[in-house]
Amino acid sequence: MNNIYLEIHELHEVMSPSAMNCDDVGNPKSFTVGKNSRFYFSSQSWSRSFIDRVIESGIINSDCVDYGSRHHISGIKKELIDKFEWEEKEAEKFAIDGYKCIFEDKKKKKDKEDEKDDNKKMQSSAMSLISNGEIKIIAERINDAFLESQKEKGKTNNNFKTILKRMISKRDLPIGIQTMLFGRMFASNPDLTVSATMRKGHMFSISKCDKNTDAFTAFDRLSEGQGSGHLDSKSFSAGLCMYKNGVWDVSSLLNKIKFLYPDFDIKKLLRILIKENLSALPNGKINSYFSKTPPACVLINIVQGDDGGGGAPYSYGDAFSKSIENDNNRVNNAIKQIIKKYKNNCQWSNYLSSFMWVGNDYMIDNDDMKNCKIKLFDNINDLIEKVVDNISS
Repeated sequence: MNNIYLEIHELHEVMSPSAMNCDDVGNPKSFTVGKNSRFYFSSQSWSRSFIDRVIESGIINSDCVDYGSRHHISGIKKELIDKFEWEEKEAEKFAIDGYKCIFEDKKKKKDKEDEKDDNKKMQSSAMSLISNGEIKIIAERINDAFLESQKEKGKTNNNFKTILKRMISKRDLPIGIQTMLFGRMFASNPDLTVSATMRKGHMFSISKCDKNTDAFTAFDRLSEGQGSGHLDSKSFSAGLCMYKNGVWDVSSLLNKIKFLYPDFDIKKLLRILIKENLSALPNGKINSYFSKTPPACVLINIVQGDDGGGGAPYSYGDAFSKSIENDNNRVNNAIKQIIKKYKNNCQWSNYLSSFMWVGNDYMIDNDDMKNCKIKLFDNINDLIEKVVDNISS
């Protein structure tokens, strides 16, 4: 089946010192290509910033907001008490039983100490991505299954679980925006597994980079002595040009939205999703090193193809396998590589349309654009609008 995909490529210039995404000991994340060290920002770090901004925009209703957590059982319990007027003790028991029946592997048993701990027994064995709308439906089905099970005396608990399993289906649960984009997996109940419609790549620097160290001091204003109240140091990076990419399965995403949330303003939602995706950077150490920048260059290809087969979307990451000289012309040289890679991939991908925006501080060589079907835009909002019109029609 040939779906429509968005293939998104960006260049971000992060000139000032930053520590947006560090490892467990505080060093900027890095990898080695040949003899060159490159820095990278994990896809999880920038996608978290992206989804937080989408939720804060207010474009999606509260039922479509979903959270990765081990504490969804408490939400089900609260719904049983508030909406169906259950007693707290009974609501807690059936919220736990109901959640385990739907989402957890029966063979996997909790530690006996955890079962005795009032806080831990209300936690699931693993984090799961569940929306507010799903919590409401699950509580409603638990209530219905309980009432149905009451019809047979002495078999309430066994019947409850059987009935609840029968009542819950994949199409019955209104998945949230994160699940639509990033997917989720339940090994114990594959029917509730959702395939991702968005794939993200780690952002990485296109040039050789060196780690720097920032020594800092904090002055103790209440001390009578002289000197510092605290001394420490942090590692940081600077002068980076980062390549970032992602692929959206637009056909699958729009089908899910239209089925679950038919009242959504599709075009408005797509505008928000694309713009927030383009501007998303990790939020690490944002108070100490405020170094966020908008993209320097954006290329969006609309691709028709079979995922993993003919015409499929691709990353342009290998355009930067050879380090670009880290000088004042690095972004312009990176843009050249992006265009060169586009021309090569035209032989492999079925590009329906391609749109490009470049910031005012950078330039495109007219010779590079010869025999190139990329449409250039002076305004990023005009580019986004054109993409939205093409994929939503």
